[in-house]
Amino acid sequence: MLTDHLALAIDFSEASKVALAAAFGLAKATGCPRITVFHAVQEVVEPKGETAESKARCQALRAKIQEAAERQLEAMTQQVGPPAGVNIVHEVIRGTPSRAVPAAAERVGATLLAAGTHGRTGLNRWLKGSVAEALVRGSPLPTLVMPMGKDGVPPVDELRGLSRVLIAVDLHAEAERVLQHGLDLAARLAPGAVAVTLLTVADPMALPEIADDDRVLSEYREMIESEAETQLATLAQRFSTPQLSITPQVTAGDPDEQILETLRVTRAELVVVGSHGRGRAPIFELGSTTTHVMRESPVSVLVVPLPSAASRD
Repeated sequence: MLTDHLALAIDFSEASKVALAAAFGLAKATGCPRITVFHAVQEVVEPKGETAESKARCQALRAKIQEAAERQLEAMTQQVGPPAGVNIVHEVIRGTPSRAVPAAAERVGATLLAAGTHGRTGLNRWLKGSVAEALVRGSPLPTLVMPMGKDGVPPVDELRGLSRVLIAVDLHAEAERVLQHGLDLAARLAPGAVAVTLLTVADPMALPEIADDDRVLSEYREMIESEAETQLATLAQRFSTPQLSITPQVTAGDPDEQILETLRVTRAELVVVGSHGRGRAPIFELGSTTTHVMRESPVSVLVVPLPSAASRD
């Protein structure tokens, strides 16, 4: 299940306390039995032409950094207050967080990676949000990006009363995977019934005007929209439950704008998108629409990596 093992990366900032509290709250709300908390430290680079003495100093520095990080991880966990019944594991890893954390999370068998991003507007958000974006880009796991906002409210508090979810899918074979992960998280978080909007943007291409025969374009759009409506209706029928009511919705236009506009209209408290790679003309390829939604969404975004994305690098 998606929340069987939650992984979280933190530094030792005040914002990390908010992210840690959010992870603890998420585990409590979903019945997650285990959380692995990572802190990544930069590798100590040994100088060229090293001597036995310099090598010993570098080794001693590595040991001191490791010890200090482990101590701070334990202290922050106790300060925030771990939830009862959840096994909390700390691990200090070496390397750049965007690369080291996803690899470590996969190694320990995590099923969901959580990442906090804070500052929703302006340059501050852009700079700080880039860390979360880099984590998502390198993650082979579903990743929940939780905006901290400026109010300091843990995003899990925004998810406790979950009743509306927006799941945006492309028309590809893995759309079902995105839907299933979104429904799994929604079912675990929601205290009651959830209204799920299943969205696809049927016509993302910038088609040229054909002066002699606009009917060809019109018929093409109608064909694409009809196919999309059929696929979404089939998915909605298969996966709707008494708790999860799925409403298919097909729109046309720019995917970035359409997803955010649908989010505004539906007032969803969670957005779910997929990311996939080369081999076709993806709508939701990470680096374009998915990144835009992560940056602009005022609510948490669950990014589901599809097989092509997880194996392309």
